[in-house]
Amino acid sequence: MRQRLVKLILLFGATVAVFSVTTALYIRFAPMTVARWQIDPGDAHKSGTPNDFLLRPGGTSIADRTGADGVAPVYAVGFPDLARHLLAAALAEPRTTRIAGDWRFGDLTLVQRSRFLGFPDAISIQTESLGPDRSSVAIYSRSRFGHSDAGVNRVRVERLLAAVAGDLADPQPAP
Repeated sequence: MRQRLVKLILLFGATVAVFSVTTALYIRFAPMTVARWQIDPGDAHKSGTPNDFLLRPGGTSIADRTGADGVAPVYAVGFPDLARHLLAAALAEPRTTRIAGDWRFGDLTLVQRSRFLGFPDAISIQTESLGPDRSSVAIYSRSRFGHSDAGVNRVRVERLLAAVAGDLADPQPAP
């Protein structure tokens, strides 16, 4: 009887270990398909869970749409320059890759994975022209897995904006 119980416990432990390793590998290598994750953040709707952060462009009617967590500053550069600086700032972040978009057109979709388990977060960026030397940005950063992100997506967006502000002249406040 005792040997049978030990075998059952070992079998249960092995099953849990295989399940845990399989889940961790799936998360680490989960595909982030362009068709699912490339979106226009100016038209995005939040997920309803606390694991995403949406920033709308300043100085446009888009900024007045509901559901945004914040309003982006207006920059004194054209939208391609702003997009180029945002791409450079995003790719300077660890474990970040571009999966779609082109900075010359002002749209980008990137994936950043967490350090240990490799949880993927999608970052969609759309720059918007407000004139020849004025632009703003919509950014939607969201987690693929889980319900809460402990503010990681918000901090990521703030870090990107701070990096761009350091590269460019001080941004103008949103009207």
